[in-house]
Amino acid sequence: MHWEVTAFGTKNQEVFLGRDFGTSKNYSEATAQKIDHEVQRIVHTAYEGAKSLLKKHFEILEKISATLLEKETLDREHLKRS
Repeated sequence: MHWEVTAFGTKNQEVFLGRDFGTSKNYSEATAQKIDHEVQRIVHTAYEGAKSLLKKHFEILEKISATLLEKETLDREHLKRS
């Protein structure tokens, strides 16, 4: 999976210490809220997907963790046999 990070809007940055205080946005509060909601939706969807995947494969993960506690390392062949 490839994630592309982009920024919305532009910033007018002051040089030196005051740069964070001198920024302005060139988009509306409504647009900012839409962005926030979409980011929240993406994070929630990813979280639920990860949680579902872990639940689906819980038994296998338990076996792997028990084996790792016992042997400390696993190779590909051992995982294929399990």
